[in-house]
Formats: sequence, structure tokens, C-alpha cells
Amino acid sequence: MNRICIIADDLTGSTDTGVQFSKHGLSTVVVFDYTALKDMQSRAAILSINAETRKMDEQSAYNRVREIVKLLRTMGFQYFYKKIDSTLRGNPAGEIEAIMDEMNQNLAFIAPSYPANGRIVENGYLYIKRQTGDKKDEQLFPLGYVPGLLERNMKRSLALIHLTDIRNGVHQLREKINELKLAGRQIFLMDAVTDEDLMIIALAIKDLAHNSVVAGSAGLAAWLPSAWGMVGEKLKEDSHKGALLFIAGTCNPVTAEQIREIQNVHSVQLVEMSTKQIIKGSAGEEIARVTAKIREYLSQGKITVLAVDTLLKNRNESYQTEMMTSNASKIARSLGVIAEQLTHERLVNAMVVAGGDTAVHVFNALGASGIILENEIAPGIPRGRLVGGQFHGLPVVTKAGGFGERDSLVTVTNHLTKKQEGWVQ
Repeated sequence: MNRICIIADDLTGSTDTGVQFSKHGLSTVVVFDYTALKDMQSRAAILSINAETRKMDEQSAYNRVREIVKLLRTMGFQYFYKKIDSTLRGNPAGEIEAIMDEMNQNLAFIAPSYPANGRIVENGYLYIKRQTGDKKDEQLFPLGYVPGLLERNMKRSLALIHLTDIRNGVHQLREKINELKLAGRQIFLMDAVTDEDLMIIALAIKDLAHNSVVAGSAGLAAWLPSAWGMVGEKLKEDSHKGALLFIAGTCNPVTAEQIREIQNVHSVQLVEMSTKQIIKGSAGEEIARVTAKIREYLSQGKITVLAVDTLLKNRNESYQTEMMTSNASKIARSLGVIAEQLTHERLVNAMVVAGGDTAVHVFNALGASGIILENEIAPGIPRGRLVGGQFHGLPVVTKAGGFGERDSLVTVTNHLTKKQEGWVQ
């Protein structure tokens, strides 16, 4: 199979999906800025692009994705994986249509499910699993009927393939797809509740990948390398000593719970940045205060968490701040300034960033152009190294605000500190 390009609508989507290929030994590079594609000389098997369309209106997102595909075709790419949000945020319908239009294709397969992170689709309904107290106590919360959400923004005919058809096996699923194609259906939404369901889907659509668009979360992407016979060279793993810096610019309560858990398990220093000070125009003073405090901890080799103060407040108050886009950008830029200063002082030996917008601003501040992905520490939580800029090679881990279990940051810390080998600038 030829090289594959992943097109995601935000940075954490491009990393958590790209790592599904890199962990199979396939060289994978995350591209922060799609406009720099023409200047890239990378021969990586997989390119994972942050199209940065999550917050765009539908037409603007369509235009940008189509522009990216047009450019990639001139670079020789013929296979595309449209990474969509597992809770269908953004513009999934329009962006899938954009690829189909530019590629002159009339066949697409969509599987949003990500069972490893509690997102499933059954009978066309998207559900999210959430813990309700005890770690073992989980409930399903419906988010919406996916065909209805997609069809209103699609011009092509959509068919839902139910779980029973998928669990009849690969051969029967292929027959079902062919039957629906003959009936004029062009876009196929797949139920999936388990990873085994996604594996069957990946195997069933293998022979159709050359003339179709495949779309899904990191869940489906995880099965494509093995199902499609894509095998590379396994990367040598290492871990890193020294001071770890966690940066959490998200207000998602999942990340808040993870920070509380890591405080319970490890000797971690928490530094909260005042969002009120940033918003009201005192960013310089607040950045200086926070940087000085973190510098003190990192210089002593202490694991440090930098979080916005709204993260650990009540949920309603946090989301009110997060919904103000202009404020969110100011806050994220301030986190980037702090990260650049501390890294410049060689106090940071590995960095973990929670929140897609936060990651964009932090890595831009560090002057990086991308990430070479290496491995997946936990579902949806990839590890890699920065590409380009003064801090080329710095180990980084990215995580969407809502991803992971309660102990995920504990797992990340254990992974990054298990050996005595670090980043050398």
C-alpha cells in the first residue's frame, strides 16, 4: 500500500491517530501547519496533518480540507484517513465530503467508535461511557443519532450498518456493503461496540480502500496497519530522567481527576495559573510569577504540573471560561510563553500537554514544526519527539482533555521515568 495521509481537525487528533501507525513501526510525522507541506522533505510512510478546522464554520472547513487534499495529491498521496472526533465535534460530514469531492470518489466508510476511551456506536446512536463514582461503576450516556447528525450536511446517500451485520463476520459484511452499494448507497456508517468490531470493519474494507475515504477516530485507525498488512521497523524505546513538566490548559473534568490522582500517587508540585490575571491584562506579571515558581520546583528535579486555575474549579465555572474563544487563546499563548522559557533554561526533560489548543500554542512557542511519533503509552495518549526548532528531539506526550482513565497521568509518569536516559540538547 502507498503512503497514507491522516487529516485531523485538531492537534491531539492528529497525534492520537498517527501513533496507531507508528507503534507498528511505520514512520509517522505529525504536521502542525498544513501550509508548510510543500517545503517538507519527509519520506515518512504516514503523514498526520492538523488541519485546525475544529472551530471553523462548515464551508470554511470544507474548503481547507479540500485544499489540503489537492496539495497532497501533487505530492503523490492517494490514500486518506479522515480522522473525526469520537464525539462528532467539528465538521465531520463536510470534511469527509471535501475529500470525496477532491478525489472524485463516491464511497466512504465511517466508524467513530473508540471503545478504549469509552465511545461506542450502536443502532446508530453514539454513547460515551462515564465513571459514576467507583472506578468499576460505568454508565452509558447518549450523545445523539449519528445518521441524523451527518445526513443534514451530506449530499450523498448514507446507510447504517448495524452491529449484527458486522458480527456476522468479514465475508458477510462485505456482502452487505455490496448489497447497499447496488441500492445506491455511497456512505456507510458502522456500528461498533468493541475493538473486535473495529477489526472486522478494517478487514472488510481493505480491498475498497483504494477508491474510498475511510473515516473514524483513533479506534478504527488502530486496526488498519495489521488488517491492511502494513508493517514497519519497530522503534527502539527509551524513557527519560529529569524533571517532567505537565501542562494542562483544558478545563475538562477528566483531566482534573487525573491530576488529583497523580498528586495522590507521586510527589507532584501543582502550580495554578490565574486565568483572571491573564484575561484582565496582567499577563506579564502572572507569567513571571508562575515561571519563577515552576523554575524552583524543576531545578530540584520535582515533577511539576502547570494547570489553569479553572481546571480544578466546579465544572460550570470552568466551561464558562473555556467557551470564550478569545480568552482561551490568550490563556494558551501564556502557557506557551512559560513552556518556552523553562525549556530554554534546560529545566524540562520531557513535556506532557493536555488539551489540543494548548498543545498548538505550546509547540508553536517552542518553534517546532511537527512531531515524530514513537509509541502509545495508553489509549489515545501518544509519545513522540519534537521536530524542528531549538528544542528538536524533546520528548513530548499529548492528550485530549477528555481522554484517559483516572490513573492515566500516573501511567505516563511511570513510563517516562522508568529508565535513566534523557533528552540531550
